[in-house]
Amino acid sequence: MDIKGEGVEVSVDPAEQSDEWLVNAAQEIADVAEQRGLELPFATGVAAVEGAMQSQSAEDAEVNVEATAETLAAAKESIIKQLPFAYQGNQAIISSLNQDQGRKNKDQYSAATEEALANEVEAWLTDEKLAYVANAMEVDPELSFTLVATPNVVVPKKDIVKVAKAFGQGQPYETDVYDSLYDKYTAQQLSGTDPNNGNSVQFSLIPSKFIDSMEGTVTKQRSELTNLQANSPELNFKVPSPLEAETFKQTLRAQGDDLATGDVFNRTYIRHFDLPEQRIDDWRCVPGSFVSDRGQSDLNNSNVRNDIPARVAVG
Repeated sequence: MDIKGEGVEVSVDPAEQSDEWLVNAAQEIADVAEQRGLELPFATGVAAVEGAMQSQSAEDAEVNVEATAETLAAAKESIIKQLPFAYQGNQAIISSLNQDQGRKNKDQYSAATEEALANEVEAWLTDEKLAYVANAMEVDPELSFTLVATPNVVVPKKDIVKVAKAFGQGQPYETDVYDSLYDKYTAQQLSGTDPNNGNSVQFSLIPSKFIDSMEGTVTKQRSELTNLQANSPELNFKVPSPLEAETFKQTLRAQGDDLATGDVFNRTYIRHFDLPEQRIDDWRCVPGSFVSDRGQSDLNNSNVRNDIPARVAVG
């Protein structure tokens, strides 16, 4: 096809052009021919090409929908398979809380049943959360998410310490607790739960890696978290509370992780940068929960000015 104009002749090979280009060119020629009262033998073919393109687009869309559904189903299956471990982690926390000789029967915490966990996770695990998990793991095949079912109870600092020390009994070293810092927080701040919603547990998906963009000071991390929450409110991004951190440790142990070998610190560290900072001596700090690489569980402190990584969960 030769195109002439302004003294310039341009040669275009239709066979090398895209379907969209052919349709547009044919339509333009047909429009001009109609204005001149001409009837072109190929005019009816324009509609045929457009129809073929729409049909192909519909087929592509159908394939994409099926692929997406398949991806979501695979992500859901991988998370649901973790329910037994989430249940064990949950039960370990409840057992530790109830091991108080001074606690009367009426004050015992009720343990969630496996059936309750299965029912509640179905309502909690939305397609948006599944899509986020699937996409994140596709980008980084080494990334994984741990399903954590924290008891939906509000407990004071002494009970947080109790469950932490109970976990430490199975570690090479006893749990270390920075009491003077943790004493400054309320039971609600340390628990991060909402018993008023009627659920027996509080689910979260805690990633095996830190979020690179959130490495920094507490101020920067709070700002980054606010952005994440604003951009994806359906994912309920949050910082795991100290109680959730302890449930996380118990869940990893239930999965078979001895939490005493390898890069344990990076697998477990949670900086609770969402909690109010407190002055300890000459430093302003927030709590930090982790298991050290030698296997000692810590409820420690983190200087708010330090540039360190952050672990953020889907809640």
